[in-house]
Order: sequence, then C-alpha cells, then structure tokens
Amino acid sequence: SVATLSRSPVTLTCPSVLGDYVLLYWEYPDSKRMELIFQFDRWRRSYTNQTKHHLHLIDPASLAAAGNFSFLLSPALKDGGLYLCEVFLDDKAFSQANRLSVLH
Repeated sequence: SVATLSRSPVTLTCPSVLGDYVLLYWEYPDSKRMELIFQFDRWRRSYTNQTKHHLHLIDPASLAAAGNFSFLLSPALKDGGLYLCEVFLDDKAFSQANRLSVLH
C-alpha cells in the first residue's frame, strides 16, 4: 500500500524479472472493474500506454535489456485504487499489486 498527495509522483513497481509480455491493470477504487492501462510486448518491440497520460515508464530504454517495468505516476484524486502488474516469461507468470491512496 502506498499513499501520496495528488499530482505528486509515486513509483509503481512490477516484479523484477525480464519479461516477454507485461500488462498493467488499474482497478477502480470503489468497484471490482479492472482496466488495462499499459502493455508491453518484447517480441514485437512495442508498448502502449492505454489511458493514463500521467503514467510513464521510469526507464523505457531498459525494457529489453533489464526488464525494469517500474512506472512513475502523478495521480489525480480519482486515480487511487489497485494497480496490478503481470509479467509473463515463457510459461511463467509473475504478478505484483500496489494499492494506491491519493490524498488532497
């Protein structure tokens, strides 16, 4: 769990493994609805930030080499909730969740 002030940068971490495919989901604070907000495909050498324009990879250059999938988020008040990162490597899946509370 992490708490931050609105518009203050906070780091969201993923499992620290080199992955072939990475998905970051956001679960709305007051519901069980999840939304895909980031995906990375190492084989196609592409990544897509789906909906959150104030979410960025900390080091996009390290994607293919180091597998660092940490994100920097400057959240608005409505951006609290659960952030779930899934990293897939061959037939293995790793996941890490970050619960974020945004304060005013």
